[in-house]
Amino acid sequence: MSRVASNHPWEVAGLGHHPYRIVGVVNRVGPIRMPNGLMVGAPGQPMGTCQFCLMGIKECWQIQSADGKRFEVGCDCVRRAYDEAGERVPAIVKQFEREKRQAAAKARDERVRARLAEIIANPPAVLLERKIVLPWGEERTLLEDLKQVLPRCGAAGKARHLKRIEKVIAGA
Repeated sequence: MSRVASNHPWEVAGLGHHPYRIVGVVNRVGPIRMPNGLMVGAPGQPMGTCQFCLMGIKECWQIQSADGKRFEVGCDCVRRAYDEAGERVPAIVKQFEREKRQAAAKARDERVRARLAEIIANPPAVLLERKIVLPWGEERTLLEDLKQVLPRCGAAGKARHLKRIEKVIAGA
């Protein structure tokens, strides 16, 4: 019995028969040690290749076709191929992207917290000298105000305060 060809872009490109299954995701970034001991790639350089569009990629989505062929593509090609074939993007793709966004936000929040802790531990002179007057007449230094306000802030508020304080420090 002959198989009916689909219009899936990966099948048209000869990467195996439809349906496809995502079997994993691997990050390939330089530098990478080759079997002969040679180090190749700069730190952070994408070292994978999308086997559909030949773009250099860091996030390599490992796909297995119905006939057992395995290949790697980038996240953009995963989305594009499913869209072009008129299929829903697999939930694993959305879950991975959500986890990646959450990890980036967590890392950003940690950098902000660490920088604020550093500023409070070793305050620049400008934060000790410059004073502000609050609407009810109380006068505080910028450092005192920062110490008062930060415990009540979420991640976005802390980032805004850090940006404001960094401008003051840079302008001093």
